[in-house]
Amino acid sequence: MNETLKIISQKENPLFKRKEVEAELTAEISPSREDLMSALARKLSSSADAVRIKKVKSKFGSKKFSISANVYQDKETKKSVEIKKQKEEALDNKPAPAEAKTGEAK
Repeated sequence: MNETLKIISQKENPLFKRKEVEAELTAEISPSREDLMSALARKLSSSADAVRIKKVKSKFGSKKFSISANVYQDKETKKSVEIKKQKEEALDNKPAPAEAKTGEAK
C-alpha cells in the first residue's frame, strides 16, 4: 500500500503537555484510526499509545485525508487529559472472555 503522510502544522501546547498536529495522508483506501495513530507516532518519534486522533476528513472519491490529532508525551498524560467515550469505557469495563467463562462455571 502506497501511503504518504505530510505534517501540515504542529503546535506545542505546554499546558496539556501535547503537540496539536494537522496532517494530510494520501492513500488508496480509508485508513483505520489504529493505522493513523501508528503512522503519526512513527513520523513524530512517539508511542502510538500517546496519540489521540480527533478528526479524519475526506471528500468523496478523494484519496487525500485531513487529520487532526493530539500527540502526548506519554500514555499516562494522555489518559489524564483526554475524556474517554462511552464505547471506550464499555470496552475497558468488559471482562476478558477467559474471565467470563471461569465466572460462569462456578
